[in-house]
Amino acid sequence: AAAPLAALQGAHAAAAGRFGGGQAAALAAELSRLPPERQRLLTLGHLEHNMATARALGSAAEYAAALALYARALAQPGAAADARVRELCSELLGPIDAAAAADAAWEPKVLGHDKRKLLGETVLPALATNRGLQKLIEEYAEMLRHAD
Repeated sequence: AAAPLAALQGAHAAAAGRFGGGQAAALAAELSRLPPERQRLLTLGHLEHNMATARALGSAAEYAAALALYARALAQPGAAADARVRELCSELLGPIDAAAAADAAWEPKVLGHDKRKLLGETVLPALATNRGLQKLIEEYAEMLRHAD
């Protein structure tokens, strides 16, 4: 069976006719003329949209793939995405002690994936490619080790 997000994107592209007659090349050329910071913001927004859509469609594999791409995009030099990195890591980490967890509406899983496992095995290693994020990564790795 086709992945729901990929199937939906393919159907939309075919219906819109966006990728015929060199239109994809023209769109890519137009995007390449944007300032690098704008390109990064568009990329991050696109990946966030893909993660949200995969969640809405219940596609665990596509969510995990989009999350990995999003983490790598956040790690790119010049992404200036510290707030987004903290938001992502905090959402995946959740409350770090049982008392806080009892009061929180945090869900430990997303589409069957353990959020803390995604943080430790997918997100933090991807972010580690950027030395500028090292302190933040160490902070979350330490909290992950002490999470109940």
